[in-house]
Amino acid sequence: MARITLKTEKKVAHVRLVRPEKRNALDEQGFAELGKLFEEIRTESKNRVVIISADGPDFSAGIDLGYVQKVIGRKDETDYVADLISRLQGQINAVYDCPVPVIAVVQGNCLGAGLDLLAACDLVLADRTAKFAISEINLGIVADLGSLGRLKHRLGDLALNDLAFTGRTVDAEEAKTIGLVNHVFDSKEEAMEKAAKLAKTISIKSPRAVKATKRLLRLGNSDAR
Repeated sequence: MARITLKTEKKVAHVRLVRPEKRNALDEQGFAELGKLFEEIRTESKNRVVIISADGPDFSAGIDLGYVQKVIGRKDETDYVADLISRLQGQINAVYDCPVPVIAVVQGNCLGAGLDLLAACDLVLADRTAKFAISEINLGIVADLGSLGRLKHRLGDLALNDLAFTGRTVDAEEAKTIGLVNHVFDSKEEAMEKAAKLAKTISIKSPRAVKATKRLLRLGNSDAR
């Protein structure tokens, strides 16, 4: 069963996490689908903007712990983990490297690898249930899928240090205050409506100008890769 789906309507690519029974936790299949779908988006010229959202009460609880348990204790654990991290980084990078703007709509928990995914997006809309955390430190591991480098440019050193060292959870309003979220809405439905309006506004702009603008913005964040 698919973990993530893709549907394109009126030049807008809609990417949805569709594993609500597991709080949209990302496992090996989920990461692979994410990378593959964003490569498809990259090569399809009709796509002008992407909206990424999730079914159920949570955007993503992070990496699937069952997946992590399968890795721990392997005889080749050290080499396997190094290769795995490189592969997962590449799949998150596919989102960050998307040539068109990516708008994330967040509800509920957005933790760990879910926040890595969010950090790879360009605009973030949330409802009031949204909660965010760089939670890897709570599990004794390092957040090494991209969020630390990318969020430094959004939050600044002090705010990022706070989240990275403590692993604490911030609500939607604090996330907006520190620059993690663009706008907060009373419901996911309102956030999705705003995302659709933003996507429509972007989709009617010159695609060359939009892509060039994103490239230039990325140059300013060159160390976030």
